[in-house]
Amino acid sequence: MKNLQRLLQKTNNVPKWLPILFLCIALFGFADASYLTITHINNVTLPCYIVEGCDTVTSSKYSEIFGIPVSLLGALYYLSIIVLTTLFLDKKYIGAIYIASLLTPLGLIASAYFMVVMFGILKALCIYCIGSAISSTILFILGILYITRFHNNNAYEQKKEGSQEKTQKEKG
Repeated sequence: MKNLQRLLQKTNNVPKWLPILFLCIALFGFADASYLTITHINNVTLPCYIVEGCDTVTSSKYSEIFGIPVSLLGALYYLSIIVLTTLFLDKKYIGAIYIASLLTPLGLIASAYFMVVMFGILKALCIYCIGSAISSTILFILGILYITRFHNNNAYEQKKEGSQEKTQKEKG
């Protein structure tokens, strides 16, 4: 219960650029993954401008998990980051940006796996997939930055304030 209360606390200790950058990168990732999902569902050949092999990657057996396009899972991942970051920007709930930061390793691990599949197994390149991997990596870095520099600092400050209040109650 105490942890839930802590997640619903509000904070102004996070610099505004961090959640805004989080949101922008997640929006890019969502647009990219959504485009891949739509083309996959409609069996549309992807235009591949910079490199060759987009279609090889997006139509391979690795492009689905239990019949679900992995790009749809990516779109849902990015959407969850967008919703949580927007909640933080609107209400300043510390838990929203914290949970979004905790989700970022999932995106990084999935992207790393798909990069290994793309380069190592399929020997093909998909610029859209690389874009998603870059988005996931940047989100991971931002998430780590938030947790190490701001979230832990907020926890320290709140512990310090709680300790001071306790000391004052004991004196008074």
